[in-house]
Amino acid sequence: MERFGFSTPPAFEGEESVGHRGNFLLVEQGQVLGGSTKNQGFTLDLPGLVAHGEAHVVGWLRRQELRPQPGPDLWDEIFTEAALLANLDRRELILGFWQWLPASPPLLPDVLGCMFTEFVNYPDMWGVFVDIMQPLWPGWQITLALPAEFAVQECILTCIAALKPPLIQDAARPPRSFLSETQKRLGFRLAFSLALGERSEAFRRLNL
Repeated sequence: MERFGFSTPPAFEGEESVGHRGNFLLVEQGQVLGGSTKNQGFTLDLPGLVAHGEAHVVGWLRRQELRPQPGPDLWDEIFTEAALLANLDRRELILGFWQWLPASPPLLPDVLGCMFTEFVNYPDMWGVFVDIMQPLWPGWQITLALPAEFAVQECILTCIAALKPPLIQDAARPPRSFLSETQKRLGFRLAFSLALGERSEAFRRLNL
């Protein structure tokens, strides 16, 4: 599938620069490297990228322009649309995004509405999402977060190992989806079938 001038899956390597940025961090051998992009394959379809698994995502990160001293853009939470942290030392993956909008017809919001495009806002859906992803990340701890949480420079650079759930909560009583576990899983199955394609290897490997 051609998307924003590049083929996906498997790569997310385009040069499209539209909208807000996405930030990424890689921790390896105690060193924190970071960068940012306006590639819509990253900012709007981060779950689709992560669904390709450990080897693909770590390889993707290593191909980016990573810096040991990330610029000030990395800490600007106002313009941060998506964020990803892969800690190879601790085998921890943290991802956050405002919306999940894979560019596949039919569009995900038209099929499932905002509850799945913005499921990061419904904590009761996180467990199902992580369970679906886990087979592609064996031995990793996967955590969902809001993108603004990645803009806390002191947290990332001085106590990265302490970045644990629960992270920032919007309210004492966060919203609930009121979907059954079966309904959540069926919704994610349809969402990933649109984002990845039912015949893709990544889709077949998900715990759906």
